[in-house]
Order: sequence, then C-alpha cells, then structure tokens
Amino acid sequence: PVEVVEFADFECPACGNFATLTKPDVVTRLVNTGVIRLRFVDFPLQMHPNARAAHLAGWCAGEQGKFWEMHDAIFAVQDRWSGYATRRPNRVFSDLAQQVGVNMDQYEACVSTNKYAGQIQANVDEGIKRQVGGTPTFFIGRTRVAEPLSYDEFKRYVALAVAQARSGT
Repeated sequence: PVEVVEFADFECPACGNFATLTKPDVVTRLVNTGVIRLRFVDFPLQMHPNARAAHLAGWCAGEQGKFWEMHDAIFAVQDRWSGYATRRPNRVFSDLAQQVGVNMDQYEACVSTNKYAGQIQANVDEGIKRQVGGTPTFFIGRTRVAEPLSYDEFKRYVALAVAQARSGT
C-alpha cells in the first residue's frame, strides 16, 4: 500500500551505505513481502564529478532489465569509480555491466550516445521541485525524510505510512 521514493546520488557515501547495509533488509522484509514499492530516482549532485556517468550506466543496464543488479554493483565498488578514485569511471561501469550480464554492444551504444541524459535531468528537476536538498532523501508515503536511515528507522516510517494509507489520513 505504500510507495517509497528514494532520491539518491550514486557517488554519495551515505547513499552507498544505505544501498549496501540497509537496502538488502528493506527489499527482503518490505519489498518482497508486498508492504512497500521502492523506487530509485536519480539526483546526482554537482559536487560529485562521476555521478552522472554512474546514473547513465544504471539507466543503460536498466533498459535491458538489469537496473537493480547494476545499482547494487555500482554502490558495492563506489570507491573504485568515485571522483576521488578516477576521472575516467566508464571502464569500471563497463566491467560492472558485463558482470551483471547485459548485452555489451547495446550497453556501449547507450552510454556513448548519452541516451538517458534527459531523463536523468528530468529526475533532478523533479527532486528540486520536491525540495530535495541532499541525498539520500526518502519520501515514505507522504513523509519526507532527508537523512540516511537504519533499517529500524526506515521500518518505523513505513509503519506510519501504512497506518496513514489504511486510515485514509
């Protein structure tokens, strides 16, 4: 009954912590059981020079049905491709795309044409419209939470949103 929207930046360390430490429990206990639907929305911050390339890599894997696999892979090796590690992150992303099993010709064509740049910018614009000031920012039902959350904190917000949805308030 509840949609959770996460505005996140692939290069954001707090987003990386959420993705690698908290999200697995969220998926197992809340998504897979039908309590929530989780939606990831691009919000690459200007301070992160490789973030847009990471978001493009996610979209290009996603067009082959591998977004969440690529999402998890990108966050798992954030230290290998972040702006602190390299100015040329696309080799890392190509390796990850191959590992998650995408068609590499299709993936490389997608990346080289910057196919989803407009969609990524539209998501940033939506975040600005919704007053997202940093990442991660969650919209859990009607509640905006602009900070990283542990699983227990996340679950408390979800319980509140589920109660609101059921009561119609």
